[in-house]
Amino acid sequence: MTTKSNAGRPKSYSESQVAKAIGDLAMRGMEPSVENVKRHLREEQHLAINPRPEALQTMIEDILTREKEERTLRQIEALPSQATGAIDQTCELVRRQLLLGFAEGSPSTLF
Repeated sequence: MTTKSNAGRPKSYSESQVAKAIGDLAMRGMEPSVENVKRHLREEQHLAINPRPEALQTMIEDILTREKEERTLRQIEALPSQATGAIDQTCELVRRQLLLGFAEGSPSTLF
């Protein structure tokens, strides 16, 4: 799968190739910088590319953001139901207190 660049031309690398580079770099304890990812794409995935740094940086950031969100969701889903139930109860109590503060005309003291 190729990805369209901002100019409408297809990129010569895919998001999955960049994700693989990021994963391999992480396993080695290396930063997923534009230079490191570009080097991985060229030397280890044997792509004859010269990506625009801005476009590659954007793709790296998008992948890292998505991976972070996926990790967060997995961690939340792994919580026992008692934990999420307690949090729901606490949030409801805080919500009620905030609403009461607004209803009594003292919202400025809440913040």
